[in-house]
Amino acid sequence: MSTASALNVLPVVLKPEPDERLSGWLGRLAQLYGMPIDAFLECCGLPRGEVNDLEWRLGGGEGALLAARTGLAVDELRAMTFADILPNARLMVARGSRYACPLCPGGIQRKTTALPWSFWCPVHGVRLTTRGVRALERLSETQLMMLDLNARAGALRLAN
Repeated sequence: MSTASALNVLPVVLKPEPDERLSGWLGRLAQLYGMPIDAFLECCGLPRGEVNDLEWRLGGGEGALLAARTGLAVDELRAMTFADILPNARLMVARGSRYACPLCPGGIQRKTTALPWSFWCPVHGVRLTTRGVRALERLSETQLMMLDLNARAGALRLAN
């Protein structure tokens, strides 16, 4: 079971959502099949390990194994990674989702929500809510709206 040719495509594969993280998508698949993420990775022909690491180093072999198991193209899988972020900016990317969209389904982890300069859901356009520390909740909606213009300009600059 260590080669892509020995693996069959899974009978059910959830379609990745726009801007979805690879780790979140793999987590949703593991949950669908009722197994821990490391066991799911092993069933895909990958070694047990930290699923978040695949978001930085999805090599050709790993991508080919996942593609063979899920039926997605390697390019589709790579689009769910952070490979396009410069190495010196990677320390700012959260291993899990830092923020959540109040309108997104609970299991969806978007790449945007791991970035400290993103404050709006790329799908719904609404302000993200924080997970954990709730410092921004002390600001009124009017204060937050006044900060939005500068925050959007800064986020656009960082994204570029």
